[in-house]
Amino acid sequence: MFWREESKAKADKDHQLVHTCRKEEEKLKNDVGVKQGLYNEATRATREPCQREITTSTFTLSTQSYTLDCDLSEDAKCASNQADVDKQIDGSVTTLAGQVSHNVQAHENATTDCKNANATQKASRNEVLSSRSNLTSKHNTCQEKQRYRHEAVCSFGQKLQDACAAKSSYNTFVAKVGGTGFPESLSDREAELQTTEMVRCLLQYFVDNGNLTDTAVQSCGVVDMTPLTMNLQESDVEGYLEPSTSEFQITCAIPDSTGAGHEQLSVGKGTSVGKNITSNATWPLPYDLNLDKIEELTLPTHEQTIVYVESTQTEEFVVDESDDPFKVCSTVDDTSKQID
Repeated sequence: MFWREESKAKADKDHQLVHTCRKEEEKLKNDVGVKQGLYNEATRATREPCQREITTSTFTLSTQSYTLDCDLSEDAKCASNQADVDKQIDGSVTTLAGQVSHNVQAHENATTDCKNANATQKASRNEVLSSRSNLTSKHNTCQEKQRYRHEAVCSFGQKLQDACAAKSSYNTFVAKVGGTGFPESLSDREAELQTTEMVRCLLQYFVDNGNLTDTAVQSCGVVDMTPLTMNLQESDVEGYLEPSTSEFQITCAIPDSTGAGHEQLSVGKGTSVGKNITSNATWPLPYDLNLDKIEELTLPTHEQTIVYVESTQTEEFVVDESDDPFKVCSTVDDTSKQID
C-alpha cells in the first residue's frame, strides 16, 4: 500500500507542477503577442513626428519689396517718404523674425516629439525582447519539470506493472487451487488426504483389533479437512488494488485475443489538472529581423501562432513485455515530447 500512495502522490505532484508551469508559459506567450502589438503601435507613432522633423528642418521666407518715391520740390530731404518706407521695412523685419522664430520652434518641437517617439519605440522593443526571453526561460523550466514528471509517472508505472504481475500470479494460483491436476489443487489434496488418512486409520484399527468391521470402515472414512482449509484473502487483494475509499484504483487489464492490453494510469487531481497541456511550438523561437530594422513586426508572429491544447490525460502501460513494454516511458529523456 505504501509504495502506491507514495509513488502516486509524487506522480500527482509532478504532474500538477507541469500543468501549472504550462499555464504560466501560455500566459507569457500571450504577453509576447501583447508586447509585439504595443511595439507596432510605438513604431507607427514615430512616423508623423519624425517626418515632421524632416519637413521642418528647412524653410524659405520671402518679404515684399519697397519703393521710395521722393519729390524734392515738396520735401527737400525726402524725410517724410523715407520715414514711411523705414516704418514698413521695420514692420516687415519684425514679421520675418517672428516667422523664423515660429518655424524654428516648430522644428524643435518636432525634434523633441521624434526623439520621444523613438525612445518609446526602443523601450517597447526591449519589452518585446524581454517577453520573448521570459517565454523561453519558462519553456525550458517547464521542459525540466516535464522530465521529472515523466520519470515519476514511469516509476509508478513500473510499480503498477509489478503489482499487476503479482495479481496475475495470484490469479493463476487461485485458478490452480480451484482446479485439478496441480500440486496446489485443493480437491486433489483433499482426495489425497482422505485416502491417506482413511488407510492409515484402517491399518491402525487392524493392528489394534486384528480384524476390520463395517463400523470401523465408516468411522475411518470421516476425515477432518480443516488442515487443508485455505484463506485466499480475495477481499484483501481486491481491496489493495481497488480500495473503495481511494482516489486511485489500480486496474490490471488483461490482453485480448490479439495480445493487446495495458494498464491505464491517470495522474493529477480534479478535472483542471488531470490533463496534458501540449504545444505546437518549435524551439528555439525564430528571431524577427524587423526588430533590428526598427520596423513593424509582421503579425501574426511565430509566438502568436503557438497553440496550447489541454486534453484528458491518461498513461498506458503495456501488459505484454514482449510488445515494447512501457511505451509511454520511451520518451522520458526526450523533453521535447509530451505524453498523450
